Amino acid sequence: MELINGCVRVIFEDIGEGFFGDYDSDDGDDIPLLRFFVDIMKDGTWEGVESASYCTMLPTYASPEIIEKGLQIIMDNVYAPLMNEDSIKHICAELSWMDEDYIINKSNGE
Repeated sequence: MELINGCVRVIFEDIGEGFFGDYDSDDGDDIPLLRFFVDIMKDGTWEGVESASYCTMLPTYASPEIIEKGLQIIMDNVYAPLMNEDSIKHICAELSWMDEDYIINKSNGE
């Protein structure tokens, strides 16, 4: 899933990650996790923003509503700094800890 706002794109993707690196379906303590990417449009082409790709704590099987809200939270945090040409590395690192509870709490104004 992706969210685009002007020249900024945020994507959630399942690239096979889990709690301990690669997702291990044989490990009952592991779950498949989503990674997010932040891209910016330059000269008509999407380019990955440096240090803006992180695995989250959000399971790949989260509801579409949760995923959409997660994309919006990321966009809300990175858009203005990107427009100011500021680094978003630390913002993205903090957002890597997002899970379903975080998204629900943020959506409820907490």
